[in-house]
Amino acid sequence: MNTTITTCFIIFALFFIAEKLAPARKLKSVSTWCKRVLLINAIQVAIIIFAGMTWDKLFMSASLFKISAYLPTSVTSIIAYFFITFVFYWWHRARHEYNFFWLTCHQLHHSPERLETITSFYKHPLEIAINSIMISAICYGFFGLSTDAASLTLILTAVGEYFYHANIRTPYWLGFFIQRPEMHRVHHEMGSHHYNYSDLPLWDMLFGTFKNPKEDTVPCGFEDNKEQELLSMLTFKDVFKRSTLKGEFKYIAIVSIGLIQMFGYLTGQENIKGLGTLSVSSPLPIVFTKFNGNETFSQKYYLKYTTDTGEIIEKEISKHDFEKMRAPYNLRNVYGYAMAYGPSVKKEKMLIARNEILNFAFCNNKSSMKKVGAGSIKDWQISVYSKAQNSKTLELEGSCKQ
Repeated sequence: MNTTITTCFIIFALFFIAEKLAPARKLKSVSTWCKRVLLINAIQVAIIIFAGMTWDKLFMSASLFKISAYLPTSVTSIIAYFFITFVFYWWHRARHEYNFFWLTCHQLHHSPERLETITSFYKHPLEIAINSIMISAICYGFFGLSTDAASLTLILTAVGEYFYHANIRTPYWLGFFIQRPEMHRVHHEMGSHHYNYSDLPLWDMLFGTFKNPKEDTVPCGFEDNKEQELLSMLTFKDVFKRSTLKGEFKYIAIVSIGLIQMFGYLTGQENIKGLGTLSVSSPLPIVFTKFNGNETFSQKYYLKYTTDTGEIIEKEISKHDFEKMRAPYNLRNVYGYAMAYGPSVKKEKMLIARNEILNFAFCNNKSSMKKVGAGSIKDWQISVYSKAQNSKTLELEGSCKQ
């Protein structure tokens, strides 16, 4: 992490020097700009250091793909960078098109009239943190990059930001390969932010937001000296007083918790699952998997069965038991559905279907679910333990007697 920060700082310094030696335009002198940008930059550095101690390590604990085990560092970095530019195209566009994300994350970054290398760091702390978490999740949690590959990916994203914010002139043709400063000034144009969302113009070309001017003469930032209202923007207030965030936080909170939980289960990361279970104790009306009061993600399943010899066996049915089953994915889903939602079924036809599914699962010798138990089952009982309902236990039972 220290090497990455040092490398990024050196590259930043080179762009900073270049724009001082050969500036593309004379920038307006804005009072308090230096103080504001130094404050925000200090916060950004602190968040990046904090990331190395927290969510980077969290996402390193497990991943969907471990491409660094099969491909060279440079190749994995390019793959991750390419994917990040696609994800961040839509994330960047969302920050403009949805008022909630604009006010909580992106308004601050678009406020300065001065567009220069150091403006790339001028972002709301929440936006900096979210961006950092997303990049970490993609590099480590999704692709399973090595630390070297992830560092190189981070450097590539940093270089892109420094470059297109820099106050330097670049050739027109370059804009068809990477976003150039002239293009990014169009993105920061005063009163209009509808073009050039991605570091790679490819995504803007594909989705109709590409604009590559030969020269840039547009003014940037907020009019009427609104960029001075730093405290208002840090506290999510619309400096143009066009809207508020009243009533929006709870919905975003619900979705965010659900996404965290889903990612934890997809990657098998217990720590992230733990973050997701915050929704269990939350007063918010979580509805992602709720059916008749059951939060299936918070349930545990215990099987108790009697064999033909009279032996009584008890065991937990875990996700690993389902993974052992050599059965089609949909069949495993049917068994899981019957156990998860079975206790809440009320209608007669659904009760009959539930009982037939579970009796087949535990009684038929050809059933792949038999791998959960051992030997011939005489009768069975499933206890569904729900952490979301004050440790309530629901029962399902059946008999294999003909």
